[in-house]
Amino acid sequence: MKTSAMESGVVLAIMYLLGLGALLSWNVLITPQAYYGLRFATTDVYASFESLLSCTFTLVGLITVVALQFVQHWASLYSRILGSLLLECVVFLIILGWTIQPLLVPLDELEKSLQEGADAGVGLLLACDAVAAIGQAVLTASMVSYAAVLGPRYIQAVSAGMGLAGVAVSLSNLCTLIPNVVQGSEGAGSGSDSAGADRGSVLSAAFYFAIACVVLLVCTAGLVYVDRLAFVRERKAALQQEQAAEPPSATRHSAPLLQGTGTDSSAESVPPDAPVPASAAWRTLSLLARLWCWALSLVLVYAVTIGVFPAVVGMLAAVGGPPWWRDAEFGLFIPIMFVLFNVGDTLGRNLPARWLPTSPHWILLAALARFIFFPLFLLAHMRQGASSYEPVLSSDVGTIVTMIVFAISNGWLTSAVFIHAPSAVAPAERKEAASMMAACLNLGLTVGSLVAFLLRFLLCGCNPFVTP
Repeated sequence: MKTSAMESGVVLAIMYLLGLGALLSWNVLITPQAYYGLRFATTDVYASFESLLSCTFTLVGLITVVALQFVQHWASLYSRILGSLLLECVVFLIILGWTIQPLLVPLDELEKSLQEGADAGVGLLLACDAVAAIGQAVLTASMVSYAAVLGPRYIQAVSAGMGLAGVAVSLSNLCTLIPNVVQGSEGAGSGSDSAGADRGSVLSAAFYFAIACVVLLVCTAGLVYVDRLAFVRERKAALQQEQAAEPPSATRHSAPLLQGTGTDSSAESVPPDAPVPASAAWRTLSLLARLWCWALSLVLVYAVTIGVFPAVVGMLAAVGGPPWWRDAEFGLFIPIMFVLFNVGDTLGRNLPARWLPTSPHWILLAALARFIFFPLFLLAHMRQGASSYEPVLSSDVGTIVTMIVFAISNGWLTSAVFIHAPSAVAPAERKEAASMMAACLNLGLTVGSLVAFLLRFLLCGCNPFVTP
């Protein structure tokens, strides 16, 4: 019993780690904006690169996770998770090598080196972005399905780990910005200072990409270790017994999905005389018809969240305070708002299970209620020229409180859906249900990224796809 409890704790910790790895790619790729500005300053996409990066990632991720619903039975969960982790590691090794290259030249040649082959660099980074999106989509869906085999507690651990990825990257970004704040407040601006700041931006980006490689390798080792624990094998066997005890009508639509949640094929093989399953499309549509309320809630949650954050939040400005807080170029107001969002989101994901709503209709109402955040943020105080609207929420305290509620509600509802939706179906369908919720999350991300363009256009007419 003591060994089982110890293994349970180890599994829980590794689920947190794998959850962190599941959303690491996106958080790392969108963080080094100053570095991208240096590399792509001479390209035609300079003003809209952030939008291109996010659109590419969310759209490719959505296509991947939807396709996965129909082909996921071709490979085991273990193989999908392992393959996606290694794929993302290769992607970040390529980006790291490309990032380090300008650091090999003298300081006075850094600017020229950064701008050489800028157009090719755009293509390389967008290609890596697309491949990373494929890896993250497969990893996220597969990790949630893997955790669904172990139980709701482990699903929440994966969800909480996803929040930790944002906290870690946003805190790192805040720490790297502090030296620039100090230099800005001191009025530094000589050529050598500028070159040194540029080198610092490149080093920061290289640091993010290198850390991503290390974390992904640690996640890979954690997966290999946890899949061989007796605790995990027992949970798989228990799920197999639950499925075997169900009537054929309950398992007919999902028998292939029991193939290989890990490496123990003997415990998960499908009997030769098992009923012939329905088509993948029919299984998916049948499951969606039963889980539509959960699915729609998750889409709406992330349509609101990504519609506002980071595109609109990045346009906000502090109302008052010292220069290090309110300054448009060197102030820490926006970086701290990013940290607040990620910390609040993580807190919401870690709330005790008894505090999470269990009714899909109440969750849907809560998701609809979050639409109030659109006017709250659109009418907040923004930097000069960013909005044509008169601010209504002209208090830093009000903006901060709004951000905290916005973030906690995002994590709270995410965990509620991921924990309770798989429990609303038969044990044989839990993995497929968890994978479907991951697909809905990606759909929400994509819808939100498109909504963000509309909101920016309404605020300032600065949609990169409409205006220069």
